[in-house]
Amino acid sequence: MTALIPFNRANNNLNQQTRTGNTLALFAEEHGSERLAAAALDLAQAGVNLRDEFAAPIAAILAALGHVPEG
Repeated sequence: MTALIPFNRANNNLNQQTRTGNTLALFAEEHGSERLAAAALDLAQAGVNLRDEFAAPIAAILAALGHVPEG
């Protein structure tokens, strides 16, 4: 169970990062800032990379908890 605490904290950070990226992208569209749009895309990619990094730890946690994936 203690492994879930850092995971939940990291998951919250990922959610905050995603929201920030979406907000920046909307701001860039509204104000026409190409530089901000590029930074937002970089931030969004960082989120994708972070999600990919979580794939193995999530699978290990679920396996330890006896979760069987569907499909």
